[in-house]
Amino acid sequence: NRAAYPSIYDNFLPSNVKPASRRMFMALQNPDVHGRRVLLIRAGAWIPSLSTHSEAQQALHLALEFLAADPSSQTIGISALLDYEGFSMSKLLSANIGLLKQCTEFVFKCLPFRVKAIHVIRQSFVYDILMSIIRHLISRKYVERIHLHGTNFEDLHKELPVDILPEEYGGCGPTLDFDAFWSLVDAQEPSFVENNGYGYLKTKRKGTRFAK
Repeated sequence: NRAAYPSIYDNFLPSNVKPASRRMFMALQNPDVHGRRVLLIRAGAWIPSLSTHSEAQQALHLALEFLAADPSSQTIGISALLDYEGFSMSKLLSANIGLLKQCTEFVFKCLPFRVKAIHVIRQSFVYDILMSIIRHLISRKYVERIHLHGTNFEDLHKELPVDILPEEYGGCGPTLDFDAFWSLVDAQEPSFVENNGYGYLKTKRKGTRFAK
């Protein structure tokens, strides 16, 4: 229910997303080994002075609802790649725990698709503190879907092949193009306007995927 998340769904439009938030989220151009879309979340790239926690979370939800328009996401789910490099204690202290709880519940209970795998990379002890909070907010089933890789990407590549990942993640695939992803989301602004307040992004337009 969107009404339960006013800090996220007030002015819920791509045009309201700040540049700093746009550098945190995008879908990779190609799917994982299971054919699922991969949502990259660069948690460590969050700069609280440039984008509040609620503004960053709104950008995440816009990206999620954009992916929800893809029939394959609703059928086979998505994977998530969480990059925690640069996620410091000061950033954790800048987070709104109440909002984090709401957003966690929304992602795992309210979206029309399932997050089938969560791959965490370049995490530090601060992630462990964050996870000690989140662990109590999600079911054991979802906790078991979290895979910690650190800076060893060998196991990661078994699920996210090297040819879909950029060099910084040990891959040989396309560089991360946040502008290209958000241009696709921006193009759906009329659909978000139409759907605000009563449901998920629906569109008859093709091209919600990157061209291969």
